[in-house]
Amino acid sequence: MQLPFRAIVGVGDTAASNLAAAREKGPFLSIDDLRMRAKLNKTAIEALQRMGVLSDLPESNQLMFL
Repeated sequence: MQLPFRAIVGVGDTAASNLAAAREKGPFLSIDDLRMRAKLNKTAIEALQRMGVLSDLPESNQLMFL
């Protein structure tokens, strides 16, 4: 069962709709990719992070060299 995005405090109707539409076009590569493709604001991103929804995504598409 998937929780509707609009049920998350901080994610409004427009953000939830944008997120669902962007998800249909393929997986998100990073939080930055999610932010740009779904046109989410900082509040929505933070709400998703609090819920643990973004725990498997890196912050950006940038490669890290160690």
